[in-house]
Amino acid sequence: MLNGYIASSSLLALLTYLISSEKGPNGTTIGTEIICQKCYVKGHASATMTAKDDFNITTAATSIKASVNSTLHQIADYASNVVHDMKVYIADNANVLIEDVTHLKSLDNLQGFRLNPPGITLDVDVGKLDDVLLEVVFTEIELYVELSILFSVGTTYTLNLYTSSELGYEVGRVFVGFVATIDLILSVESQIELDSGFHIKFDKQMAMKLALFSEEASHLEFHGGQFEFLPVTVATAGAVLHAVLRIGIKSGFSLSAGFGPEVQLFNQTGHLQLGAGIQASAYANAAEFITNITFADSDLSSSVKERGDDACHLMLQQGYQMAIGAAAGASVELLDNVWGPTPKTEIPIFYTALSTGCAATRAAAAEIQQSASLATRANNGDGSSTITTTATAVTHIALQCLSVGMTNCPASLKSRVTSVVSTTLTATARSGESVIWSAVAAQTKPAEPVVFGANALTMTASSGKPSSYVPPAPTTTLGDKGDKGGGKDGESIKGSVVGTNKVIIGVCVGLGVPLLAAVIAAIIFAKTRNRKRVAQISTMSLDGTVGAGPAGLAVAKTLLHNAPKGDFKVTIFDAQHDVGGLWPTFKNDVGRQIHSLMLANQSRHTMHFSDLAWGEKIPQLPQAWMVGQYLQRYAAKYLTRSPDFQLRLKTRVTRTERDGEGWNVTVRSDKGEETARFDHLVVASGYFGDPVVPNALKENAAIPVIHSSQYRDLQSLLGTSGKGGKILVAGGQMSGVEIAATIGTHLSDELNSPDASSIPNIEKYSIHHASSRHPWVIPLHTTPEPKWKAPPFLPHDFSSYNKNNRPVPFADSQGHISEERAKMVHERLRSSLGPKQMLGPNKGSPESADLSLPPYLSCSDWYCDFVRSGFIMVHNGRLESITGSTAKLDASSIDGIAAVVLATGFDPEPCVGFLPKDVLDTLSYSPSHPAQLLALSFHATHHPEVPNLGFVGFYRAAFWGVIQMQARFLAALWSSDGPSRALRDKLAQDKSIQRTLDLRNDPRMSQFPMGDYPFLMQEFAEALSMDITPPLAVDAPNLTTNGLPLEIFAPCRYSLANEDGENNANAKKLITDAAAVLKDGLTTPRFVSRAVFRSLLGTWKLERDLKSKLPTHPSGHFSGTAQFLLRSPTKEGVQCTANEGAAPLCEYGESYEYLYIEDGEFKTDQGFGFRATRRYIYRYDEASGKITVWFAKPDDNKRVDYFFHAVEFEDPPASGGGHEHGWPAKSGHLCIDDYYNVKYNFVFEAVNLESWVCAYTVNGPQKDYTIHGTYTR
Repeated sequence: MLNGYIASSSLLALLTYLISSEKGPNGTTIGTEIICQKCYVKGHASATMTAKDDFNITTAATSIKASVNSTLHQIADYASNVVHDMKVYIADNANVLIEDVTHLKSLDNLQGFRLNPPGITLDVDVGKLDDVLLEVVFTEIELYVELSILFSVGTTYTLNLYTSSELGYEVGRVFVGFVATIDLILSVESQIELDSGFHIKFDKQMAMKLALFSEEASHLEFHGGQFEFLPVTVATAGAVLHAVLRIGIKSGFSLSAGFGPEVQLFNQTGHLQLGAGIQASAYANAAEFITNITFADSDLSSSVKERGDDACHLMLQQGYQMAIGAAAGASVELLDNVWGPTPKTEIPIFYTALSTGCAATRAAAAEIQQSASLATRANNGDGSSTITTTATAVTHIALQCLSVGMTNCPASLKSRVTSVVSTTLTATARSGESVIWSAVAAQTKPAEPVVFGANALTMTASSGKPSSYVPPAPTTTLGDKGDKGGGKDGESIKGSVVGTNKVIIGVCVGLGVPLLAAVIAAIIFAKTRNRKRVAQISTMSLDGTVGAGPAGLAVAKTLLHNAPKGDFKVTIFDAQHDVGGLWPTFKNDVGRQIHSLMLANQSRHTMHFSDLAWGEKIPQLPQAWMVGQYLQRYAAKYLTRSPDFQLRLKTRVTRTERDGEGWNVTVRSDKGEETARFDHLVVASGYFGDPVVPNALKENAAIPVIHSSQYRDLQSLLGTSGKGGKILVAGGQMSGVEIAATIGTHLSDELNSPDASSIPNIEKYSIHHASSRHPWVIPLHTTPEPKWKAPPFLPHDFSSYNKNNRPVPFADSQGHISEERAKMVHERLRSSLGPKQMLGPNKGSPESADLSLPPYLSCSDWYCDFVRSGFIMVHNGRLESITGSTAKLDASSIDGIAAVVLATGFDPEPCVGFLPKDVLDTLSYSPSHPAQLLALSFHATHHPEVPNLGFVGFYRAAFWGVIQMQARFLAALWSSDGPSRALRDKLAQDKSIQRTLDLRNDPRMSQFPMGDYPFLMQEFAEALSMDITPPLAVDAPNLTTNGLPLEIFAPCRYSLANEDGENNANAKKLITDAAAVLKDGLTTPRFVSRAVFRSLLGTWKLERDLKSKLPTHPSGHFSGTAQFLLRSPTKEGVQCTANEGAAPLCEYGESYEYLYIEDGEFKTDQGFGFRATRRYIYRYDEASGKITVWFAKPDDNKRVDYFFHAVEFEDPPASGGGHEHGWPAKSGHLCIDDYYNVKYNFVFEAVNLESWVCAYTVNGPQKDYTIHGTYTR
């Protein structure tokens, strides 16, 4: 049993911090000083460690020693190098070092010596020891903290108030045991000068129990207590103070041994005594206090007298909560420096509603004079302390802008800042030893307890078995008026905390540790095995990211917000004028590789990050500029306001060089060339570098030859002096199909628009598509029930990524594709899409293709029907050369070419061309294999031989969910916590590099060899120990294809704890939105109108019967064709139809029109016949989801005249449902005195219309007849 009395001094100076910053014209050097004017912690700590009678510590110690013995040699090599570097440093700085440094203890004075991070790989696996039970009890803990904070810029300060001596077993040189700790952690954000504090006391005790090395605590008790906030006095506003009292236990083992060669240092020779071990840490944040200061009212210019003496200039909000968590990560200790572990995984247990009131504004702060801390020690028990004293050196006064990031700060936002640059002197002592100071420090008794005031609140007791519970987090954000300026010097406004609310208590909600993790520790001792309590050092990495597209923004956000705070500073370089990468950020943005009006080929339900929901008006399939604006919102929410983030636009990375453990990155911008150093480099530049335009296709051409990414419209391609000809699209994968269809929509619009085309001889142009492979073409909306005649429709990724369509765990379906698997996938595509979605020359079907080859996929709504109608003509073969206006394919030629659009892909080399040759060689760089340019580890994220280089989104067809997972992976790999056991296990199993090398010359490599989306998400989730969020229950029938519900696989279902700062409200909204769409799609006709309208394109055979009851209108039969000719929406009639069922066209969402031309012969029942034709305009508007039909003007038959009717889809009949009957629809229209009752029925074959019926019943004074028309292909 260990019983210790805890005490610390009054007037403790916690920490100092020095920063240099430059904001526009205001250069400021600022420092930070936090001083406890009156602080004490009192109480007792007791601990027990018990073992069963049959527990054999010798056997356990022997096993532990065997586990770590091999790693000590690595540690010895590292320590020897450190000793050598230290000797060089001392030799170079002898004139500034203390002359009497003769032993290692004096090395505390080597403040300028910087240790290189250890390159040591430790892999020690020690299971929990159930036979050994740990219990630590903190009794009657009381903490009083009265702080004086002169300035801060968002740094966290930790003071160790108490650390017990080690308790445990020692066998030989193996020690197994634990220590107990109490820490005070303070963090201050933004500019602040304040006096504040809090007072807390625990009734009885707080106890924790767990087995040695256990991954969960078995019990935690909390017997309640009291707390209160102290009055607050401030000099500036817009700031948050966060204070945490943390208690915990650390259990583990350590092994000490002599290793390595003899070394000589300070005239002493000997072997290094080294130690290594494993440690598990559990902690409870017994108290978390949050003080938030904002402006109370907006009229800052009025004087105090005008408001009255009781006016409140500064509003105070304070909150309290309790949380639990765990510590994890690798740690290495040398001298007085420790790297890791750092706490993580904090879960709130209970909290207060915020207290509100007025804060007092103090006059300008006087300069703090030099002061010494008073060291106190308890002589009747255990207790080790680190005593810190602060001496103030210089006080600076400057103007600071309260709005971060402004180049020219307006006068209204300038604030006077007083900052203090300080120096720190530290001394340490073990229990029973005297504290030795360079200056005398007197021993005093702890300050007497301060009696609680009227504002003390009660904390209710709670205890029990740990379980997870996350209540809503307390609000700690700045108020709406917090960015308007600072308080005025010299004003004195009296006020105090008022309106305090009672504490909201969770009842037995689990005060345990949810993720208590085992951590690897390599502990290096310089001379003896005596432990010294040292400050834990957290190094901050400068991370350079190339690219401000989805990948660059995702990795920047993850490193800054989801890695341990302070681990990273991030700079993004991008050559574009704005964030977004390939994605334009406004409608007329023509400087990107993606057309601003192009539709994304993934819906918003799979193309998102889990921590940002889409806006309400965004359509299911956003246009490219909407995606760019989503990325703008993402950057604004998480990056642009962060002091640790810098965005360098219009800046291109030209080269990089490895510099020891870091990178020298050279960039070029309008300001010239410059070089900066970074600890890590992330390549997030995507896989689409320069467009591939072979010289052989341009040098002899007498016609325009452009890349598909450069195409914007027909006029810029063809000019204004053309004579007609063939527009050739070369390339047969995703971009070939998409650009051929896009050009098809543009040409169809020019031909069928009511306005004359600006391109001469437009009717003489045609579209030809040359490709050596013909893919399956997936429309943007598909059905999960392809065998139904009236199938439901959803955005295609709902069916493509239906989690219940595949057995779990997922296997990788990409890479090498055998003939057997290829045929199986072809058949699956044929079953789900129907036989009409793979077309070759002569409008061939899948039967004419070689189904033993790996299938290729593409996405388009219009391509297949353009081909079937003959509007796009398909040619087999690869384009080899262009001479004059003739294109030579490998097996044929095409003459009369007017322009060529090359869908030949992109060269990814520029995306990595800035990396040095030796690094590229290490990455197995191969320009001859553009689909497998680099051989990277763990799904294209890194290479183990270049540990500070990462990749995010560097593969073809990168999914946003995978991009976010790759970013999380790098954060877990590089953060101060170190990689988890699960991640290390996945890395040990990974064969990504060899897989890439094997696929490079594989003729049966899949179209996207990286790996399929669900499999990759599963792999990263396992490595990161992330569970998928269960889907929301949807009131919809199970699918008949597998008898299971449709469950979409989406990024929002993988979220880190509170990753958006809003308790994952964004992920929840994304999940809810997807569930609503799923329900609508499966139970209503919501997306049927889109599927019908898309499938109308082209030419139909029309047979129509007319039955008249009046002799003035003969009965008969019409036989002919009906053409649906696609064009852009026109404006005529739309603004006048709000009351007629046709909503005006909307900016958000697609709008299209067909010019409907019906032509054929009508034969009456009496035997005579005549040619008959009629024209309508069919319109589709996604915002309203309606198809509307309009009359064409008789004298201008391409132009809308007036509204006819709107097609209203109904649910399929209950009898047979969608299995046997088509989708019914209806409408009605009163035309003067005649009423048209319209009935439709649309019959599908998988995703395409097979046939449809339009029937009219017309009644009026002069009309009484029925029309029944059947449309077939």
